[in-house]
Amino acid sequence: MRSGVNPAVRRLDEALIRSLHELLSCNSISAAALRLGMSQPAMSRQLRTLRQIIGDPLLVRVGNRMMLTPRAESLVAPVRRILNDMALLPARVGPFDPQVAQSVFSPAGLCGAAWPPPGAHTAILPPAGSASR
Repeated sequence: MRSGVNPAVRRLDEALIRSLHELLSCNSISAAALRLGMSQPAMSRQLRTLRQIIGDPLLVRVGNRMMLTPRAESLVAPVRRILNDMALLPARVGPFDPQVAQSVFSPAGLCGAAWPPPGAHTAILPPAGSASR
């Protein structure tokens, strides 16, 4: 499978993104765990995984409190945007009706493939639903 996505990014699932959001919001492993209904050790494991994937400590102890690193601070808005965008995925818009659809579909948009493929012959077809004689 060919993809330009960094393999580490593929490991970021919804649970890790939600954990990252809470860690960035709370500046506390215990508080983030409580907000997500998980144990503190489980949230610590999530933080360890996030640190490996992102390559940054994200939260560091300063005295008796945790502080966001500059990299973590730069992730606050993008992580919030990702979660907001994810909330749009299950939106109900009704079933697809090709008779009333206004969208233009093109195979060229599929996986960046050229369409038609080089050397292919193309045919002009009548519009869908028209009677052929």
